[in-house]
Amino acid sequence: MRQRTNGMMLGLLLMIVGTTTDPALIALAEEYQAIPGLSVKDRAVLAMNMVQQGQYRNGLVEILEAMKQLPDDEALLRLKGICETELSQPEAKDTIMKWLKLAPQTHPDRAKMLALLAKSQASREDPTDWVLIPTGEFEMGAEGAPATPDEGPKRRVSLARFTSANMRSPTINIRHSSK
Repeated sequence: MRQRTNGMMLGLLLMIVGTTTDPALIALAEEYQAIPGLSVKDRAVLAMNMVQQGQYRNGLVEILEAMKQLPDDEALLRLKGICETELSQPEAKDTIMKWLKLAPQTHPDRAKMLALLAKSQASREDPTDWVLIPTGEFEMGAEGAPATPDEGPKRRVSLARFTSANMRSPTINIRHSSK
């Protein structure tokens, strides 16, 4: 009963801080509980292994538990930044920036963390200009001299509305012109 209550509290906390309002993610948070009785060192090793296996949400639960005792631990901050970035959480940038301030300039993972910082920002950018294509019919295909055999026959096609990248966008034109 206590574990279920803790899971509900974690889910509620995630909603309050704005990390998620998705019921499926809240359910995931309710399912995994930090393993009781582990030392901070064991918890950090467990979290590191979870992150290496792609278990970012579970790893983050263990990291947050360990950080209660070691809030400024460089290794835990690094793992927390990785998890938050992979889970597209907005606080990833702040965590990585805190790690960059704590870790020495010569740290072997510094370049990886700077790449992670870039990744944490890229998910917020959408350089593509999207255009709504309304529902309608159009003529598809070709017939006659300039058409190749795989272009025919000419026919009417009906499409439901959808969005498409604006091909007039410079970013899109550059991407497509290189192919």
